Amino acid sequence: MNALEILDTLITASGDLLYAFVTVDKTNYTTLNSFPVEIVAAQGAGTVIELVSASAYNDFDSVAFKAPAGMKLIIKYEPTGDSPPVSVWITEWSEAFVEAVSDTCEYGTWTSNLNMEENTALAVATTANPTIFTTYDGIITVFVAYLVREISGISSII
Repeated sequence: MNALEILDTLITASGDLLYAFVTVDKTNYTTLNSFPVEIVAAQGAGTVIELVSASAYNDFDSVAFKAPAGMKLIIKYEPTGDSPPVSVWITEWSEAFVEAVSDTCEYGTWTSNLNMEENTALAVATTANPTIFTTYDGIITVFVAYLVREISGISSII
């Protein structure tokens, strides 16, 4: 049995493919950099969340969101409790997507082979403080498909 086969037997799916979504509007958009919005809650000790896919729909109305140059909408692992924040993210959408002036739907772009952290939530955030503009009237909905993995015995082989 090789190392990958051993890991496959030690990491097991604890259920079916699950889905979640969160809506970003003018109320939470301007604070996403400091206060990420949880899209999937931490699943408890001995578990990790495996992000399978991510997409977002920018439902433009009449006033587009504004973003500073280079800002991205992201999904990242968000530690619970007193753990330090995670500075790398899993998937992203560009500034152009955020500022779209028509309805737009895109898959997130995978950005990292970040290690899955035990008992850690998934959250939607931004990479910079968004531009504050009080007349935004669209919404962005972020959708994810994910698995909850139970991990056991891994530390004994590492």
